[in-house]
Amino acid sequence: MLGGRLELKDVLDDPAGHRALTEGLSGIRDQWRSMTPQERQARRASAAQVPDEAPRGTR
Repeated sequence: MLGGRLELKDVLDDPAGHRALTEGLSGIRDQWRSMTPQERQARRASAAQVPDEAPRGTR
């Protein structure tokens, strides 16, 4: 999916893909919930400074 070979809908339609994606996200969710509001705001600010990827087909 991240390499552009699969679409998200195809991953979610496959039970193994859905399980892998949701299990991977659960760790991120737990980390987010354990952060203080100040840490969360710092992460948001840091993410806002990262430039967007170039649209597909322009690479």
